Amino acid sequence: MSTQFLSAIYAEGIDSKKAARLYTCGNALGFHQDEDGKKKLAAANFCHVRLCPLCSWRRSLKLFGQTSQILDYMGQNGDYRYIFITLTLRNCQGSELSVSLDKLYEAWNRLIMYPEFNTRRKGSQVLGYYKTIEVTHNVNPESKVFDTYHPHIHAILAVKPSYFRKDRNPYYCTYERLKDIWKQAAVLNYEPQVSIQAVRGKNNSAGDITSGIAEVCKYSVKSADYILPDEWQFSHDTVEILDKALAGRRFVSMGGIFRKVHKILHLDDADSGDLIHVDNSDTSSVIDEHLIWYVWHYGYNQYYALDAIE
Repeated sequence: MSTQFLSAIYAEGIDSKKAARLYTCGNALGFHQDEDGKKKLAAANFCHVRLCPLCSWRRSLKLFGQTSQILDYMGQNGDYRYIFITLTLRNCQGSELSVSLDKLYEAWNRLIMYPEFNTRRKGSQVLGYYKTIEVTHNVNPESKVFDTYHPHIHAILAVKPSYFRKDRNPYYCTYERLKDIWKQAAVLNYEPQVSIQAVRGKNNSAGDITSGIAEVCKYSVKSADYILPDEWQFSHDTVEILDKALAGRRFVSMGGIFRKVHKILHLDDADSGDLIHVDNSDTSSVIDEHLIWYVWHYGYNQYYALDAIE
C-alpha cells in the first residue's frame, strides 16, 4: 500500500512520529449499518499527515461536499454567478519551494485588494471567493522541467449577475487584465500563466458547476508526484522537500459570502477538520452505538470484522 511505502520513507530520517501514524492509518474502520443494510463510516483512525494519500482523498471528498453545500445554499438564497480562475508561478527547484509558496500567499493577499477582486469595496461586483493551493511535481525524466515544483492557485469567485455587463461594471476583469494584476501582485519579471472563465449553467445549483468545484477541490499534492515505488531515493528526497515546505500552511481559504455561508451551515475546517463525516453528517459521538468494525493487519492477505465495539 502507498501509505506503507510513505511510512517507510518518513521512518528513514524524516519524521518517526508521522511514520508511525501513517503505518496504521485507516487500518480500523467502524461502520454504522442502517435498516436497509447500507453501511456508513462512523469511526476511523486517520493519521492526518498532509501527504497521506488516504487522508488526502478523504479531505478532497470533504472539500467537494462542503463547497457543494455552500453553493446550493447560495443558489437557494440569492442570485449569483461564478468565475473560475487559476493563478500560477514559474516552476521552481525543491530548495526554492518554501519561498515560492510564501510568494504565492503574499501575491493572493495583494490581488484581493485590487478593485476587480476586493469584496469589501463599496459596490463591489465580487461577493466572495473559495480558494485552494495546489503543488504539482514534475516526475517525467524526459521533461525539460523534470524534478521541479509548480505551486498555483485555483479559486471560485461569486459575483453579481451584473458583473458581466461591461457597460455597468468598470471593474470587469478580462484575461489580459488578470494577467497584468497577477504580474504586479506577485512582483514578477515575466509574463505569468493565468486563466479566467465564467462557470456556466442553467441555474445556480452546485450540480451545474461540478467541474469547477472538482478543480478547486483537488488534492493539494497528488500522491503520484511523490510516491514512486521503483524510485526510493527520488521519492525520499521529494517527500522530505514537500513535508518541510508544506508544514503549517493552510491550503483552503474563503472570504466574503463563502465564509459567511460556511459559518451559517456550521461547517468545520475543511483543511484540518474531521475526515470521517465528509458530508457534514452528524459528528456526535458514536462510542456506545452498535458498529461493524473492519480491521486490517498489514502483511496478511485477509481482514476480519467485528460486529460490535466493547
